[in-house]
Amino acid sequence: MKIMNEILIFIFVVENIYFVYRYYKKPMGIFSPVFILSMLCLGQLLPQLTTMYFLPNIYSPHILPNLVYTMITGNLAFYIGWERKMSIYSADKKIVIFEIKGKWLKILIGFFSFCAILFTHFLKLNSRDIDGVFAFQFQGLGFLGLILSIIYLKKYPTSKFVVLCLIISTIPIIEYALSIYGSRQSLFTLALLYSYLAVCKMPHKYVFIKRAFFVFFIMGFIGSISIVEVRSSMHSENGYLNGFDKIDFIDNIKKSFTNSYNDKSGMDLGNAGLAIERCNQKGQYNYGFFIWNGFVYNYVPRRLVGEKTKNSLMFFDDMRDYIDSITNKITCTTGYYDSFSAFSYLGFLLFYLLARLFKYIRLKARYSTFYEMLFLFALVNSSVAATHGVQLVLSKFEYIILLFLVLWFTLKEKNIVLLKSKSQ
Repeated sequence: MKIMNEILIFIFVVENIYFVYRYYKKPMGIFSPVFILSMLCLGQLLPQLTTMYFLPNIYSPHILPNLVYTMITGNLAFYIGWERKMSIYSADKKIVIFEIKGKWLKILIGFFSFCAILFTHFLKLNSRDIDGVFAFQFQGLGFLGLILSIIYLKKYPTSKFVVLCLIISTIPIIEYALSIYGSRQSLFTLALLYSYLAVCKMPHKYVFIKRAFFVFFIMGFIGSISIVEVRSSMHSENGYLNGFDKIDFIDNIKKSFTNSYNDKSGMDLGNAGLAIERCNQKGQYNYGFFIWNGFVYNYVPRRLVGEKTKNSLMFFDDMRDYIDSITNKITCTTGYYDSFSAFSYLGFLLFYLLARLFKYIRLKARYSTFYEMLFLFALVNSSVAATHGVQLVLSKFEYIILLFLVLWFTLKEKNIVLLKSKSQ
């Protein structure tokens, strides 16, 4: 069993190093979901995986094979799904897309950017009357303001209004990341989006920007290992960032590979291993209904329908109580448990389908500001498909769909005719 686990862990490491190297060498490769997911696997999940190996008294070696198999096949399926060619053109060489009407583009940029300020305002109220899910919908709008500003500056002459909106949407994100919560995801999002803008405006500087972004990524890994200490220093009673200089980041990252376990909340990947083992033993699969549960959680307001009604809309099984017990409602079970809980050993199909969805939107993004916005909005969250949950990525697509059903009047349908059908 020990040798098997070591071989599987080795395969997982080599697989993701290969994916990172392959896309790092490709033009615009750092902006692919495969590169981002693989980097996060190496930087965030690998220390947890090796911790499970070194703590057999907490995580039985027998739970590792199913977990690592799911991780290896899931990442491979994601890579294949992204790499496989796809045609978005019909038999008559047409493509139908949705586009934001020109007269509404700046209006949406201004409105969405202002919503970023409302997000931090709600958080600072620190009131029980403020629903966290509701508040974070405004953060999503703020991100859309930032993304649309970047797309506008990429495609059109510089506008002072759009630059102002870019600043307005950026500052609340920085404030949330550096003073309110200590959000690694928010800082990563800013780094990725601004790198994208820089490459689009200065394509001849791609190699330099790529290297700078890669270094930022590595520094982020080192800092993220000490995130609990960083957040504690941010909210210290003795002052902001008190004790920050005493954090030994290098020593913490060394220790993380042998013991990332928290006895109060468990560990994300450890939770996944335990849940996969129980799911496999009991045969308690949800067949993908976890996606529906996430939709209900995010978009059915309990204040309007009531807690009981909202819960009655969700799919429940015996795994729910077990997961609550191992996560303590603090940590998560990662996207790998999501995939295994849906389709058992064929769970990699979920990652394959997710990659195909990314590919489809990316191809249409070449012709549409709307699809480019959707792609970037999902791209910055692509890593959480592995580290947190697949539904969290799908919720970004749900968010855009619901939002623009309300804002349907801002969109127009376009038919593009090409002389020759292409596939990518």
